[in-house]
Amino acid sequence: MERTHTLTFVTSGDRDVILTRLFDAPADVLFRALTTPHLVQQRLGVHHPWSMPVCDIDLRDGGTYRYQWQHPNGKSFGSRGTYLHVTPNARIEAEEYFMEYPTPVLVTQVLTEERGRTTLTITERYASEEIRGMALASGMETGVESSYDTLAVMLSTAAVA
Repeated sequence: MERTHTLTFVTSGDRDVILTRLFDAPADVLFRALTTPHLVQQRLGVHHPWSMPVCDIDLRDGGTYRYQWQHPNGKSFGSRGTYLHVTPNARIEAEEYFMEYPTPVLVTQVLTEERGRTTLTITERYASEEIRGMALASGMETGVESSYDTLAVMLSTAAVA
């Protein structure tokens, strides 16, 4: 059965959200797009009228990252995290804090390449069912899907090369 390039978004147990998307790119190219600051800004900073003026990434075990979005009316939001384990082109595990939530989310990204195409599987483990519910109610699925659609276009146009 041929997998489509749409985002699969499911809950698992009481605390997990699992997102899966197939990209027409090798794992090393997708990994670079997911971890290079100016490429992350291209993918995540495209939700008009929001901009993404801050995208700091120190990609290594124990390294940190910080993302900040800004609205023209002055409102802002962001996230920050610590990389627990980084395996280039294959896996990233991080503990992430969103400004809106007091507890961390354990985020595991796994890249699986097959014949030049890569499946990205992200598991987000929230501290409680209640916090996961808050995240789901925020509209995160729409935002993630939009950013991955943008990423797919970037990968197809050599913007990541």
